[in-house]
Amino acid sequence: MAKQPLSSQLGRIVTGRSTLLEDITGASGHSKDASEGDIATEEIQIEKVTTDGRQHLIMDTPGFHMDKEMDAVYKVNGGVQEVQNYTQTWGILYVTKVDLRIETTDEILLGFNRCFPRQDFVRHITFVTLH
Repeated sequence: MAKQPLSSQLGRIVTGRSTLLEDITGASGHSKDASEGDIATEEIQIEKVTTDGRQHLIMDTPGFHMDKEMDAVYKVNGGVQEVQNYTQTWGILYVTKVDLRIETTDEILLGFNRCFPRQDFVRHITFVTLH
């Protein structure tokens, strides 16, 4: 059986990753109201989408929070490990707000992308701006 392509959504907290997941897949119930500084998505969420007749998985991840980045790193790593036998990582959707500057958390998150085992592990990184 062929492995399904998987794109992971990464970004800081309260950037709209779960809302984007719902918009892309037509799913509901993932996005929650959260105020600045709150973590709305605490666990990995995966939904399917079909494009051009091919199924693709989108993995929403917990947001990266200042001073708690490693919590999100461990959860993202655990999610990737959990699905690695039946998926092939295709890309990353880096979700950010338009009105934010790159801060320390963003730099850590971008560095995290370089930690994948092979250069071709992540074929595409797409920056998505919301709000």
